[in-house]
Amino acid sequence: PTNTPTATPTEVPPMCIDNRLEEPGFEAWLDGGPGGPPDNWMIDGFDLNVQQESVTVYDGMYSASMIWFQEPGQSLYQEVSVAVGSSYNLSLWYLAEDQLGSIVLRLEWLDENGFVIGSPVESPPSVPVDYWQSLELIDQIAPIDTTSARFSVVGLVSPGQIPIYIDNAEICGDSPTPTP
Repeated sequence: PTNTPTATPTEVPPMCIDNRLEEPGFEAWLDGGPGGPPDNWMIDGFDLNVQQESVTVYDGMYSASMIWFQEPGQSLYQEVSVAVGSSYNLSLWYLAEDQLGSIVLRLEWLDENGFVIGSPVESPPSVPVDYWQSLELIDQIAPIDTTSARFSVVGLVSPGQIPIYIDNAEICGDSPTPTP
């Protein structure tokens, strides 16, 4: 008898237990509905469209599909409180089948007035393939005077008519210590 190979299911790595993001898996769409944006996320851009996706999903029931047509630099973002001097790891799973479109993961440290401290840090750009991959920023240290961080998924090159799918966003690290 000949052994017939069987497909081995891909195991989804668990999300970190100290994830600072709310709705990191893009599962809740109550505020914006399926047309988006997902709950607790904001859009910075004039023609960025972020919608609920239920077929092309990395984990859970939904992911988000991103599509834009003109200006690069538009983003889906969330701001979270962080602790000065703490180390943070950021990641995001994506699927970008179109040969043109690309995104980056961007981290900006913010002071108490919401102003950016220093320069943004970005991951390498996404690459088009037909399977899920991750973008990561590892061991990012919150500088002095930081009160929060902006986690952004930034569109670089327009994907045309084919969206880029994103799922399981993370910014993992210490919670800020409350001041007495």
